[in-house]
Amino acid sequence: MKKIIVVSVFILSGFIQSGLAQKSERQFVTGSKCSIEIPEGFENKGAFAGVQNKAKSTNMLISFVKSSATEFENSFQPDSMKAKGFEIKEKTTEKVAQGSATFLKTLNTKNQVYKLVLFFEPEPKTLICITGEFPEKNKEIEATVKSSMLSIIYDKAHKDDLTAFAPFKLNVPEQVMKPTKGTPGTLVYSSSGTSSIISPENATLLITLSSLTRPVAELKQYCEERSIKNYRIKDLKVTETKAVKYDGLEGYECVTQGTQDGKPILVYYTYLFQDKRIFLINGTAMGDLTSQLKQFREIAKTFKRK
Repeated sequence: MKKIIVVSVFILSGFIQSGLAQKSERQFVTGSKCSIEIPEGFENKGAFAGVQNKAKSTNMLISFVKSSATEFENSFQPDSMKAKGFEIKEKTTEKVAQGSATFLKTLNTKNQVYKLVLFFEPEPKTLICITGEFPEKNKEIEATVKSSMLSIIYDKAHKDDLTAFAPFKLNVPEQVMKPTKGTPGTLVYSSSGTSSIISPENATLLITLSSLTRPVAELKQYCEERSIKNYRIKDLKVTETKAVKYDGLEGYECVTQGTQDGKPILVYYTYLFQDKRIFLINGTAMGDLTSQLKQFREIAKTFKRK
């Protein structure tokens, strides 16, 4: 009888382990060209280029680093990290699908939050970094987070929807502008689709979400004052201001003009207020300013929150 019980427990244990294994599903992480095995409890909602487990105050974030692996590794020196309030707990070399990776486990001694860092070069001049964070009180999730990080695979050919991880959307005609990049809560479009540098041939459009740093009594004045604070463009002046309402949010449109490199430049703003947050639509163009202004206005009217 004991043998039957032991065998039964063993089989049951196998079923449980098999079930747990199936709960990690490989997906491309929105906002990146990487896929990972996403554990149960983590969401790939796209609020940033990573996944999140809110119940455990845990996230994993994927980023591209503009440096070599050696330079990046040198930034994790014990003394400099300690000066910033971080303690290096572990440093190893790990195997990932596309070679070897450097793994570090650090602790923020100020708030007792662990940060796991894994970086590798799947191809020359391409440094991928994935980080995982969790508080000391949820330290039991560490093995799950590390296992997921080690499952990372980079796919250069993957076409990611750069608009998917913003909390809003706009109808931007592809023949007019294309997405160039995305960051947490921000979308950037340009005429070229590859650059955010302003020129007569390349206009840009940025949509972001920010917080108010102080109470605003006079919203119109706030928008006009903020619209001319641009250190890159000289002699910015507000040429037009009007009240707008898009997706049920009230705000103001401000049109400003100035000069850059001696040439006229248009800077367009639409501010939409929601409690202590601002949805900001910012277009910048040179060349045919009249037609560009018309295009920016048409795009702003399509603003919708997700």
